[in-house]
Amino acid sequence: MGNILNKKDHEEIKNRLADLKRDDLPLWGKMNVGEMLCHTADQVKLAMGEISSEDCSTFFRRTLLKRLILMGMKPPKGKIETMSEINPHKLGSKPVNFESDRDYLLRKMDDFIICDEKTVKPHPAFGALTKQQWGKIIYTHLDHHLSQFGS
Repeated sequence: MGNILNKKDHEEIKNRLADLKRDDLPLWGKMNVGEMLCHTADQVKLAMGEISSEDCSTFFRRTLLKRLILMGMKPPKGKIETMSEINPHKLGSKPVNFESDRDYLLRKMDDFIICDEKTVKPHPAFGALTKQQWGKIIYTHLDHHLSQFGS
């Protein structure tokens, strides 16, 4: 399982982001490529407390589901409704310009890599996470959405 804090995994994600084109169509789901860039940047901002979301955790999510995700379980395609705060169709960031939105995501990824452990916040569904655990979840999320656009 990848981790955005791992240099090799970070470079892999950067290269896959570089391969995206503004007119790429999703293989599943409702987001276009610009919305996906904003959505994934919002998730990184959520990890660092720049966006907040109400706690929607349950015992099942904080224990079993969190463990499965951290072990590398892939999220189902098009089956999970994202929280409103990072959903570009609701309260999440809206795309402005493909290149600047992609650059912003890359900057947010870099910000996460250099942030202090004390900066990371609990996940709204999974509860307390270390920076390493957030790194795995961010990687898994980016991998999922990049695959959505064939990258």
